[in-house]
Amino acid sequence: AFLPGGPPTTALPGMLQPSARAVPHRAVHQRAIHQLIARSGVARTPEEIVKHVTVTWDHEGAVFTAQGSRPEHLIRMAAPTEDHVLHGFSPSEALLAAVGGCSAWDVVEILHKQRQPVTGVELRVAGQQMPEAPWAYTRVTITYVVCGRGVDPQAVERAVRLSSEKYCSVIATIRGVADIETEIELVEESAPGEGCPPSASGDAHG
Repeated sequence: AFLPGGPPTTALPGMLQPSARAVPHRAVHQRAIHQLIARSGVARTPEEIVKHVTVTWDHEGAVFTAQGSRPEHLIRMAAPTEDHVLHGFSPSEALLAAVGGCSAWDVVEILHKQRQPVTGVELRVAGQQMPEAPWAYTRVTITYVVCGRGVDPQAVERAVRLSSEKYCSVIATIRGVADIETEIELVEESAPGEGCPPSASGDAHG
């Protein structure tokens, strides 16, 4: 059997042949290929997802404003000023925040699916940078603080491992450029619904 516009190939059992009605040549060719892949059991490669973010300089507010797919939610990052005072996250801090937010999403979702009695999750992300330009991160340490009563430690370890090694797109992006280290702190609540205790905020350097 021949695929339209392509080299000869062996037809798979039960494979549908192109219809006799008038169909654009390219459409027939693509349909036949999809049928061949489906019948042969070969996994199809999904199309890549493209995301867009627009960063705008607000010179009066001395910030960069980032807007993504949800226009009502904006992220403010510091812009250069003459007095060198930062009026928001530095971009490098925003990257660490993205690491924490991405991985926290995974961990919360996984633990909820496992019906773990988690009442609080906090990620403390520390990045070690090169001393000179471009000041790339060389090591990123993520401390996962998980709070609740009777939470299974193995479930937490599994959730952290799945996020850091499989699901978190931000970690996957920086892995190889920076070493990724993970730590876990499991906090047992003294009272129901207490959540995680407040932690000391990080320093202001970016």
